[in-house]
Amino acid sequence: MNWRRLLTVIGLSLFVWFIVREHNNLQPAWDSVRHLSIGWLVGLLILEIGYYCFNASATQSALAFFGLVFPWRKLMLIGMETIYLNSVVPSVGLAGIAPLWEHATDTKQSKKLTASGYILTTVMEVTAISILWLGLVVSTPYRLALAIGVPLLLLGLPHLFRRTTHLARSLTWAFLANACEATLLYFLFQAMHYPVSVETSLLVYSVSMLAWYLSPTPQGLGTVELLASAVLVKSGLPAGAALAIPLTYRLFVQLVPVTIGLISFSLRQQSTRHKLVTPALES
Repeated sequence: MNWRRLLTVIGLSLFVWFIVREHNNLQPAWDSVRHLSIGWLVGLLILEIGYYCFNASATQSALAFFGLVFPWRKLMLIGMETIYLNSVVPSVGLAGIAPLWEHATDTKQSKKLTASGYILTTVMEVTAISILWLGLVVSTPYRLALAIGVPLLLLGLPHLFRRTTHLARSLTWAFLANACEATLLYFLFQAMHYPVSVETSLLVYSVSMLAWYLSPTPQGLGTVELLASAVLVKSGLPAGAALAIPLTYRLFVQLVPVTIGLISFSLRQQSTRHKLVTPALES
């Protein structure tokens, strides 16, 4: 058993133990989830779709920085497959690069540059989240500096070098993607009748996403929920709600993409096997 698998087993075991311990406290919060109106559900799903659309654009721009051409629609499906693979394989997000590599091989593009684009996309995402987080913790003058400086930087980068246009676009799309996710979390608080402030919601989102990227468990499962719960309990929420909301958020951000990713990945694998078998039969 390697260290990643060991950490995954330990982390998920602690997470399951925590949920069992808080089972009674979770019931009132689950009742709120079951009574979410169709309007809330549709609105939250639209925000989630918006996240994956913007994330695909951020990935496309990051790959273009290295001179690679990936169709946007293809990247949408690849993004779903990435979520699926990272959810079932404890490899700290490394399994998710497989669909990108396969497409790069099919289109005769560099796998090394594709990996660089994949890493750059993650850097843009983390940078966007970090700037959002800094906007919470720094004093007002520095917030104003961020609010003015970041847009000016994004507007100015394309005029320095042609290729930095792709960097500016990638960071812009990453900001928009994370704005969708942060808004989804904030609206989820409101839908479940916990009037958490925008600042608290953004703090929980920032902490959760950074844990998502750094956790050894698949897609940060357990680590994200426990850290988010700790922040929410400190903010004054009941323990049950503090755990139920991150779990519900997890359901929204993973159920649809994991399902679509599983279907897309399975169909593509069948298609690949068919292409390999057909020439052999013909010969």
